[in-house]
Amino acid sequence: MRDNTLNILIGGEAGQGLVTVGQLLAKSLVRSGYFIVVTQSYQSRIRGGHNTFAIRVGVDEVIAPKEPVDLLVALDGDTVTLHRKDLSSTESGVSPRLLPGISKHLVVDDSDEHTEDGHITEDLSVRKLMVEKRLRKGEGMRAEVISPDVQGEEKPHLLLVSWGSSKGAVQEAATRMKSNGEKVATLHFSQVWPLVPDKFMEHLEKAEEVVCIEGNAFGQLSRLIRRETGFQINKKVLRYDGLPLTPESILRDL
Repeated sequence: MRDNTLNILIGGEAGQGLVTVGQLLAKSLVRSGYFIVVTQSYQSRIRGGHNTFAIRVGVDEVIAPKEPVDLLVALDGDTVTLHRKDLSSTESGVSPRLLPGISKHLVVDDSDEHTEDGHITEDLSVRKLMVEKRLRKGEGMRAEVISPDVQGEEKPHLLLVSWGSSKGAVQEAATRMKSNGEKVATLHFSQVWPLVPDKFMEHLEKAEEVVCIEGNAFGQLSRLIRRETGFQINKKVLRYDGLPLTPESILRDL
């Protein structure tokens, strides 16, 4: 996105429903409070031909279309071929791609390093570009990371750290401890990667004691936190007998 606007181009063959899709998207954007400018292009044929539906969207008033495409929605392979050159540089590292099964075109994919048409390559310059592209994707993920859920005392004597499906059991254990007058808080990660220290380090540092509660034998989250932040969680409650964590099992081992 540049200049607070995003240019979306939907392309495909006449009859594929791109106008319907474009109109639905445009109405949704307007109802969400965004400003838009819509342009359509189509070939002078009675039937068929390549058509496009473009939406320029912004948080402020938008008064004209623009040429560089930020997001290309391809309903067929011809759209990628015809409009790849119109794409602005992908600062996010996310490129347009044709999904298998939505058109008559062959989709080539490769798990090794490959060129933009899906064929394997050992070109060192391509390898470098693709690594940098993946790093940009990682930055985009970090910018949208889900912050861990924090509940309880702001400066607790005991902070219970957990992740995944253990949330309910940990929160109930914390509630029982609070009813006994203990200053307890919980820090639950619903997303464990990427870890962004700014989202949770202050809570770890404010607690007098931190305990990581996990349903594995290794303390996987505590190891990850130490690797990414240097913060050492010394005490762990680990359950690995094949049964789920429960409030009783947590309180028994604390």
